[in-house]
Order: sequence, then structure tokens, then C-alpha cells
Amino acid sequence: DPLLGALPRSLAEELVGIRPFPRAFVALAGGGAAALAYAFVESTSWLDVSIDTLSAFRRSGFGTSAAAALMADGCARGRGAVWGAEPHNAASLALARRLGFERCGGVAILVEED
Repeated sequence: DPLLGALPRSLAEELVGIRPFPRAFVALAGGGAAALAYAFVESTSWLDVSIDTLSAFRRSGFGTSAAAALMADGCARGRGAVWGAEPHNAASLALARRLGFERCGGVAILVEED
């Protein structure tokens, strides 16, 4: 897909197995992608915000910009946003707070034992 070829490899790999492609918003820097925000899962009422920011652009506002654009688009289409992050992912939790998310519960994760 020519659109995937325009993204850095790590960002393109995030989208490879997803058809149809989700709505995505890209924050650009220096002529290329710095961050990609997309709704990996979207229902008629909600979208699940997913984001990937290239390491050179982290903590620079690019992820916030891309996610905010995705959320504004979802809101304009009548969808609220949800965010999931593991408790130890401080960067993801901080980004979620900057975007206005509040902690509302937890999710149990099942880990298969050998």
C-alpha cells in the first residue's frame, strides 16, 4: 500500500494486519511522521485511542497533537474516546491525563503460565 510506504517502518508495522485501515492522524516533523494516532477498535459509540510516537519525538507534544486530532474527529462523529494503558506505563498514563482522561477502573490481564 503506497500510504504505508510513506510511514516509518515501525509505524507502518502497527497497521499492516488491520483491514480496513482505521482512521489515523499523523503529527509531522521535519518532513516525516513523528507520531501516529488511530482507533484500532471503533464501535458506533466509542473509539479506542492507540498511539505510537517515534522515540526521537517523544515528550515533544507530537503524540498529544495526533491523539487530540483523532479524538476531535471521533467527537464530531458522535463517538467518545477510551484509553487503555498498563499501570507501569508512566508515559502513556501522563499522555492520557494531558488529553483529559481520568482513571475509572482497571482491567484484569490473564497471563498463561508454562
